[in-house]
Amino acid sequence: MLSVAGNKKNGAHSRRRLRSGLVWGVGIVALVLSGCASIGSSEALAIGKIWPSTKVGTKTTARQELPSLTGDYLKARYSAREQVLDQAALSYNQVARKLPEDAVLQSRAFFYALVAGHERNALSLARKVVEQQRVAEDGKGDSLPRIGTLNEGLPELVLYADYIKAGRFDEAETILDGVDRSMFTRSIAHLLQAWLAFEQQGPEEAVRAVRNPQGADIFGGFVPLHQALLMDQAAPEELVLSAYQAALNGYGQEAAIRAYGLWLERSGDREKAIDLYTAMVRDAGILRRTGRMGLARLEVPVEGESRALIRHAKKAPLFLAQNASQGAALVFHNFAWSAYEQAISEQAAARNAGFGRFEAFLNTPLAYARVGLMLNPKLDEAHYLIGSIYMNYDQYEAAEKAFKKVRPQSAYYEYAVIDRAEALEKMSEGEAAIRLLERLVKTDPYALDAILRLANFYEQADRFATAEQTLTDGMEAARQLLVDPENPETENALWRWYFSRGAMRTENDKWPEAEADFIEARRLAPQEPLVLNYLGYSWVERGENLEEAFAMIEQALALDPMSAAITDSLGWAYYQNKDYDQAIFYLEKAVQMEPDDPVITDHLGDAYSAKGRYREALYEWRRALDFKPEKKLRREIEAKLSSMAGILAESMH
Repeated sequence: MLSVAGNKKNGAHSRRRLRSGLVWGVGIVALVLSGCASIGSSEALAIGKIWPSTKVGTKTTARQELPSLTGDYLKARYSAREQVLDQAALSYNQVARKLPEDAVLQSRAFFYALVAGHERNALSLARKVVEQQRVAEDGKGDSLPRIGTLNEGLPELVLYADYIKAGRFDEAETILDGVDRSMFTRSIAHLLQAWLAFEQQGPEEAVRAVRNPQGADIFGGFVPLHQALLMDQAAPEELVLSAYQAALNGYGQEAAIRAYGLWLERSGDREKAIDLYTAMVRDAGILRRTGRMGLARLEVPVEGESRALIRHAKKAPLFLAQNASQGAALVFHNFAWSAYEQAISEQAAARNAGFGRFEAFLNTPLAYARVGLMLNPKLDEAHYLIGSIYMNYDQYEAAEKAFKKVRPQSAYYEYAVIDRAEALEKMSEGEAAIRLLERLVKTDPYALDAILRLANFYEQADRFATAEQTLTDGMEAARQLLVDPENPETENALWRWYFSRGAMRTENDKWPEAEADFIEARRLAPQEPLVLNYLGYSWVERGENLEEAFAMIEQALALDPMSAAITDSLGWAYYQNKDYDQAIFYLEKAVQMEPDDPVITDHLGDAYSAKGRYREALYEWRRALDFKPEKKLRREIEAKLSSMAGILAESMH
């Protein structure tokens, strides 16, 4: 099977742009994946309260009000399960207003108000939930379980954010001391306490606080980053340098690199700053734009740099965090992003292990990202994360709105525009998506990932000549930006461009030119599974170089054994070689990995048919049609079904 990276949205776009992760000892992934959308036993306790014995305040609810109350509750649960967060928040709020003494429903209404971005309502409900918890702890009210392990203390953290934003630091300290902490919230609270100390007692005390956690163990992965950010404010240069060296080897590495570059700029170490930013330009992801903007501010821009980027670079802040609000916002974002990445990785692992669709419930990282934005509404990476979560939920309109909030001076801007275009395309606004990317590329000819995605959109619109020319022009921009004439190895970065153009030319029936591109991509990246698989598969399809093609696909599978596309390619290679037993073996494995892929399913049907297993072939072809294949494949499958129906009819006579 031919697979081109970046054509499918599965959450991976964010992982490749921010490489830091978070490894927890006890099941954080399972909690993130399952703890946010299901209704637990504590909420089940509240269900009984909605029926005729329900009380609102001190008055018994009239029977005629029950249909409305029950309807709101069921609508809330359904909306929550379907991740329609605005509706879930509104419906839970309706129920909570009618049942003000029900702690579980108040807690649930608070949580969905927060994840939906209803900040004022979330604050109001947080105060109520905290008060109900206080009453319960005093023995004057019912004690009920809370939302979930990762969300323990979340109402208090929302109030902390509100107090910090208002400069009410003593109240922030009091509410933080009262957080009922899981390891997750305890780890967050430790860093929040350090930023609070920064405002109350100054940088030295803040650094002491971040170095010395109080009480039980915490996860300290982000401590080096925040220690460096705190020391950046006032410590001697040699200590700041040492702190950043430690942070560069810890969690949040890319944030540390960005902050270190900004510190070099401010401290006047121009030569080191230029060296760092130049290296970033030849990196990938958000660091490339970070490096370009840094060089622009230092007045040594990349040759041919766009005036728009130079202008945006001068508007970019020179600190990641300069006060408690910004520092605490970054803390919430660090943990939100890491929980998100883990959940998406677990989702991909489940799919690769053959479990099919494994829905990731991302409300916990979404909630913490929202708190970060309460503290710093200009935290672009939080807007980007929220957009990514909405994309995973197939809530494309909400995703597009979130991506649109990422500012041009942000390191995340190019990817926000790309993913905004993805959201528009999912909303059947393909032309609007193309125009959006065209505007970006016109003002920023070095937006390389945007150029690749724009070419892909052109291909989807059957504008093959435009797509090919876009890739050719983009390749020259990539050569100018990424290749150092004095270092031949830097040319290897161009493999993706040759590969992408080869794939485009293959689709446009220009095989000789496509083959030349694939061979060049293989020369530049001889261990890249994508290249080995695509070229090997293409040769197998054409009956060319079969021995070498088999070896290449087998090498690709050894490099990426969990790839359904490569497993399919090997199965299809055996099919083309008329070894149908081996073909079925690999194709069945591929279908287990990607059970809803129409191409793989169609291939398995063909292999069954070749072995005379006609009914199984019919079953697989019909399944393939259910997965909405492209028009050409649909016609081919329908023809096979029609032909097979005739064969089976004859066999019955």
